[in-house]
Amino acid sequence: MPETFHTSEDFLQTGSWILVGFYLQLILAFFSHGLEHGHAHVHMDRGSGSGLMLLLALMVHSLMEGAMLGHPHNEHGDHQVSGILMGIVLHKVPAAFALVAILAARMSHVWVLIYLFLFAIASPLGLALGQVLGGGLLASSQARIVLFAIVAGNFLHISTSIFFESNPTHQYGLRKLLLSLLGAALGFLTEWW
Repeated sequence: MPETFHTSEDFLQTGSWILVGFYLQLILAFFSHGLEHGHAHVHMDRGSGSGLMLLLALMVHSLMEGAMLGHPHNEHGDHQVSGILMGIVLHKVPAAFALVAILAARMSHVWVLIYLFLFAIASPLGLALGQVLGGGLLASSQARIVLFAIVAGNFLHISTSIFFESNPTHQYGLRKLLLSLLGAALGFLTEWW
């Protein structure tokens, strides 16, 4: 996150994009039912399309994780990349097991393998996207700042989610959502005041 602010000239805008990433991860967690942590908190209905929604949520999450590895500041510090990569790998394994366990009860083995393959390539695709955008090949410096700020917000949510998942169902809850939105609004007000 500090690197994102370091490359930005508009801290308020960068902070806003970090909040977008934070709340985007909250939305993704709603659709993935906590599977990105290696377990699911609800049961899905057979044939309801929820398997596809689960896969899409996990793929967006994985794309953003991979994009963080492609951040230009990570190229100069192998220890940073190794740590982030290790964290991604360590939580991808249980997430993949949970994904297969949920999908195997609802679809054919061929479709389970296709979904697993798509999930497996999402982080490497995110890495490629991060490197292409980070290298300035397809996007302006502002677009790169936006991408990496959203990814930083995604990581911020992941690193703080333990504080929000204090109830037995591990759901965020309306009260906590409203309080976090109030906190974000107060942050904006203090900046503009």
